[in-house]
Amino acid sequence: MANLKILVAYHKKSPIVKNEVFLPIHLGHGDDYDYLAQNMIGDDTGDNISDKNLTYNEFTAVYWAWKNYDKIGNPDYIGLNHYRRFFIFEKRKYAFYDTCSTEGIFDKLNYSPENVDKVLEGVDFIAPMPNVRSSVYKNYKFTHHADDFNLVLKIINQDFPYMTRIATDYAKGKKTFFYNAFIFKKQEFFDYCNFMFTVLEKYEKQTKHPTERMFITERLTGIYFAYILEQGKKANYLPIMFLREKKKFKEVLAEVKQNFKEKKAGFLICIKPLILYFIPKRIYYIRKKRTAL
Repeated sequence: MANLKILVAYHKKSPIVKNEVFLPIHLGHGDDYDYLAQNMIGDDTGDNISDKNLTYNEFTAVYWAWKNYDKIGNPDYIGLNHYRRFFIFEKRKYAFYDTCSTEGIFDKLNYSPENVDKVLEGVDFIAPMPNVRSSVYKNYKFTHHADDFNLVLKIINQDFPYMTRIATDYAKGKKTFFYNAFIFKKQEFFDYCNFMFTVLEKYEKQTKHPTERMFITERLTGIYFAYILEQGKKANYLPIMFLREKKKFKEVLAEVKQNFKEKKAGFLICIKPLILYFIPKRIYYIRKKRTAL
């Protein structure tokens, strides 16, 4: 099997998905020594930005892996998944599937050493199946702050001018990549990190919304995908398995209140738990399953 590690980002107590490939990592580890700290590696050793997790989210794990690559065994391939979102290791019709339990999770993901090698064969990287929206920019503007997207486009033009046209075309396009999920070869991962953290460091200092979570990272990841595709890199697009949590209404309200208190993002994102609670799941998943492939 390919020498691969997939970081699984955790920020709260949840069933742990772990084997020889999936490597759980506790985000914001420096601030919260609890169940997670006792059961997985953290993002707070060596060169790290663990204390920025409230805004950088899973990218504190990405940064840690970039700067401490030998600590994960110096793999030939490295990936990122989320404790609720995982790659499915086979082609399927839809972009998005869901399950309520981690029981038999590796079977649900069609995971095996043979299938890992199969999806990596002949390609340079793995990305989620792209979704269709009116445009990447309009979709972001609808739920977040358009000025943040404008800002990263400006930073890209200043620091990576050779990517300006690609970034602009991606923003105008209908094909969008969500979830910040990927599998890269080592060198592509290092190039990706250099791009992401160069942009995010300047973004952090210039944004009008410095306390809000960096949802812009999903769009930056999509821009990087578009860039390396234009460079001739080949991709394999895989569906995502979502681990759905069953929540009580009281828990949903508490989550919404906490979102507003922490000023995590725009209004729609803050009330998203409430929307998901009331909208029939079959309707919600129709949109999630739409793919641009």
